Amino acid sequence: MLKLENISAQYGSVQALRDVDLEVKKGSIVALLGSNGAGKTTTLKVISSLLRPTEGNVLFEGEKLNRKPPNVIVKRQIIHCPENRQVFPELAIMENLRLGSYVRKDRQQIKDDLERVLTYFPRLRERLSQIAGTLSGGEQQMLAIGRALMGKPKLLLLDEPSLGLAPIIVREIFEIIKDINENGTSILLVEQNVHLALAISDFACVLENGHVALSGTAAELKDNDQVRELYLGIKS
Repeated sequence: MLKLENISAQYGSVQALRDVDLEVKKGSIVALLGSNGAGKTTTLKVISSLLRPTEGNVLFEGEKLNRKPPNVIVKRQIIHCPENRQVFPELAIMENLRLGSYVRKDRQQIKDDLERVLTYFPRLRERLSQIAGTLSGGEQQMLAIGRALMGKPKLLLLDEPSLGLAPIIVREIFEIIKDINENGTSILLVEQNVHLALAISDFACVLENGHVALSGTAAELKDNDQVRELYLGIKS
């Protein structure tokens, strides 16, 4: 479905990614792991065309997307749910959700998708007119994921959905992420909670200093001594 081939990218003179190969198969969840500054968020930005690669190809369903602008990426149904939620704080919940579907014309399906989002996140249904900036961190994350779903993603890019949230909210959100996947959406997940990420993922990739250090099935990475020690806190 999605393939990154030999992707390199930089910010000015700083090399952020180097020869990154990555694949997300249709219907799968792929976890993108690594320490801060490893290049995880940069990888998502390259996919969503917020950052142009200096080398390599981004292929989605066989189409090269390297030079496509971000609005075209959204129309291809690759939807990026960014780190730190980035909801529109002065707009109401409903207004934020409607913005998620701004490139779509299928009005009845938009209504159906809104109902689906509000079924996932009943707390949002209870307060559709509430200003987004007044929500708790967990509620804002729910809104950010809901807004992304309103784009009807074939591929959902999730950047640190558990960041700064209470454990009970994290578990709730991860259950919803798994359900979203089971209903047909492929997911590329950047996540600091390696335990949870590997628990729901089919495949995983570890970035170190902008290049792929390890990749394989989630089960293989769970059993890898390096991953167990560095990311799971389990010494061999």
